[in-house]
Amino acid sequence: MKRLLVATFAICLFSTLAGAEWVKINGPATKVTVLESGPERTLLEVLPGGFTIERVDIAGNKHAVIDMPGAAPLLETGSPSLPFLASSVIIPDRQNVELRVVEAETFTLAADPVVPSKGNLYRNVDPAKVPYSFGPAYANDVLFPESQAKLSDPFIMRDFRGVTVRFYPVRHNPVKGTLEVVKRLVVEIVPAKGVAANPFNRSKGSINREFLPIYQNLFVNFSAQAVRYDTLSEAGLKMLII
Repeated sequence: MKRLLVATFAICLFSTLAGAEWVKINGPATKVTVLESGPERTLLEVLPGGFTIERVDIAGNKHAVIDMPGAAPLLETGSPSLPFLASSVIIPDRQNVELRVVEAETFTLAADPVVPSKGNLYRNVDPAKVPYSFGPAYANDVLFPESQAKLSDPFIMRDFRGVTVRFYPVRHNPVKGTLEVVKRLVVEIVPAKGVAANPFNRSKGSINREFLPIYQNLFVNFSAQAVRYDTLSEAGLKMLII
């Protein structure tokens, strides 16, 4: 059952840090924890650490620049430039999957309009010379992005099929002038009806040891999933995963 706890926090949550305001959520660092990982479900818990808000002037009006350590900015031109977190998980080779929000604990803050993204600029483009543009999201009385988390299309990384989960720990309602901040989010990736996109036709029950560091860095549930497979070197020798 989805449980939503919403509380409005006072402005005392803020502290000044090098010209920016630090909004503490759970601590200095964001934590993504695998609570459960098996063939029928992967359960993830996200505890954002915090973020900074810095004010800038656009056409004589104050706007907020939001930055979160360990997160990347959304690059949708003309939409609020908000941070997102990403974690990749191993999923079944030939199963369609979907994401569900299991628990969401949030609080709401009053805020200046968030600066719009200038999009994904080439390296030879000076961002300072690209004007801001305000797209349709600024006229809608809804939160942007519209969901707290979403799945990418499935991809194949040599020995595994995976998806990337995007988490949106800060969402913005430009009309109301508010931020919805996630304090704790629990999501599950579970089997779904329908034809699986990009299925993986596995031809062997082993994985290559040379790719272990890549898998360990990429997939947050790698340790739980890797025990199902033998590990081989390029020479074909088995080794034990610890």
